[in-house]
Amino acid sequence: MLPAKRPTVSKLLRSLTLLALALPIVALAASKKADSDKAAPPPKLKPAASIPVQPLGFEPPSMFYLADRQSSLTLNFIDDTHLLFTFRVNALIHRNASNDQPGDQDQVIQADVLDIPTAKVLHSTRWTMHDHQRYLWSLGHGKFLVRIGNALYQTGSSLTLRPFLTPTHPLTLINISPGRKYLSVETEVPADPAQIAPEVDLQGRVLAEPRHVNLAIYPAGSAHPLFHTHSLHPLELPVMHDGFLELLSAKAQKGRGNVWLIREIKFQGLNDSTTHLPSRLPSRDIFTFQSDCHPALLPLSATVVLTGCAGDGADHLMTAVNLNGKRLWQQWWQARYLWHTMAYASDGSRFALGSLMTDQPLATLGPGSISDVKRQLVGVFDTTTGQLVLVRDANPIVSAGQNFALNATGTRFAILRNQAIEVYNLPPSNPAPPANPAKLAAKNPPTSTPGPKLPK
Repeated sequence: MLPAKRPTVSKLLRSLTLLALALPIVALAASKKADSDKAAPPPKLKPAASIPVQPLGFEPPSMFYLADRQSSLTLNFIDDTHLLFTFRVNALIHRNASNDQPGDQDQVIQADVLDIPTAKVLHSTRWTMHDHQRYLWSLGHGKFLVRIGNALYQTGSSLTLRPFLTPTHPLTLINISPGRKYLSVETEVPADPAQIAPEVDLQGRVLAEPRHVNLAIYPAGSAHPLFHTHSLHPLELPVMHDGFLELLSAKAQKGRGNVWLIREIKFQGLNDSTTHLPSRLPSRDIFTFQSDCHPALLPLSATVVLTGCAGDGADHLMTAVNLNGKRLWQQWWQARYLWHTMAYASDGSRFALGSLMTDQPLATLGPGSISDVKRQLVGVFDTTTGQLVLVRDANPIVSAGQNFALNATGTRFAILRNQAIEVYNLPPSNPAPPANPAKLAAKNPPTSTPGPKLPK
């Protein structure tokens, strides 16, 4: 996600922060399980390598900025034996009148390519960022997307920045699909109140001011959009295998209460020449379930999504479902975990989930309760079974950015802790099986169905 610095985007930052607060993290040491009475404990693993970060010039960010969710470090695998580690440094900022904008909050980010076996720095450079929001995303295959202000660049192990996209309007959200196949870019156009009515509730009270958000979906690495559309609010589509998911309120069955339907909308027929999202796209129903709240959809891989309640500060049962409509596993998520961050194995075999742990449930936290954050726990899970493979404390604690990483096959895990980057070799795991739409299509054939419910 990318909440940027301009006034229209600050409203988005508040809405995205509320969304993050509404998603409590899975209990890494859960006291109750849905599918088994007792989960097998993760194996006791020791680091296969440890790279000290103090000699690199790294200084832990202050806990003072925790509530601001400032992004000042990232950690990613380039390949199995190399890491990209970026972090904020205290350095002289070189001004460039052509790039400076009013309200800039510049910071200098150092980027180091690290060789894991020798702990040596192979390449190093520094970038000047114009704000403290997220600035780097992994595109897979050793490639990365870097945001500097409102411009996007691509880079690799050489750390050379190559121009990729420079949107006309302010960037508001960037997202890479878990399989690293698609890139979502959202920008915001100043809304004209005379043309766009505000969102109101049944009593006519204004819920949100008029906005105009443009969304474009790109094949990862391509500067040519697959399609683009617009909305009155950030979409953050859960992009999956070769399409995206939407959540619909289904007709309640007798005695079942509120019923929800997960539907897959396919990108079938779209190509680089497509300009706007067609009004009708092939779709199929994936999974129907009961929920008394408006559930969240959280992709875990290209073929597995996690769904469940969120938002009222209570523990919730979360369910993992694949694109064949099969329930894979369920777990209880505890309410005292907040501000999740994720890393994915590109092959879909595993995901890593990190979150801040508090002394009290989320519902009881007040505006100044960031002091109640005690730890940042990171767990590595098998995507198809939900089994916990490894759990570690990350420190320094960060509420944004990324201080842990998974390699492409989910067999290596890196985490920043104890003034070092620890690298773990994980036991083998089978990749998530590819989606088999024919299996479900036998019962629910694809139909030409309207696309996402977008405001006109």
